[in-house]
Amino acid sequence: MFVVYPYDFYEKFNLRTIISSYRTRLQYYCGSYPKDFFKQYEIRVANDKFLVLDDGDRTLSFEMVAYNQVIITDSARESEYKSTSLYTFYYNTEEDDFRADEFYVKKEEDCKVYKKGKFKIDSNKIIKKSVK
Repeated sequence: MFVVYPYDFYEKFNLRTIISSYRTRLQYYCGSYPKDFFKQYEIRVANDKFLVLDDGDRTLSFEMVAYNQVIITDSARESEYKSTSLYTFYYNTEEDDFRADEFYVKKEEDCKVYKKGKFKIDSNKIIKKSVK
């Protein structure tokens, strides 16, 4: 048995192994983990079983419900998209990550490095600036 803390999902949960709205990003970009798409200051850990990642446009949350089960909620602010799914996951020793085996988005050989947007705080709002 393994022990998982909320921050482990940010660092080591392989998004390529679940069905989510990140599929398009995962097909084009090289990243596989939430840390590849969210900055550290976009992390909110509510308690020892709950993690929320919020970049101002998208939210991805992980809620531990058992030692090997997590509820993942994926939502976008600009649309009415919201998906909540329960996944059974395991620790993959070869890749040193956690994965669900529900799905797999192959990493393309010519994938691009994802550049996280630049944000600034203005009047208690987060404004996304374009990245060139």
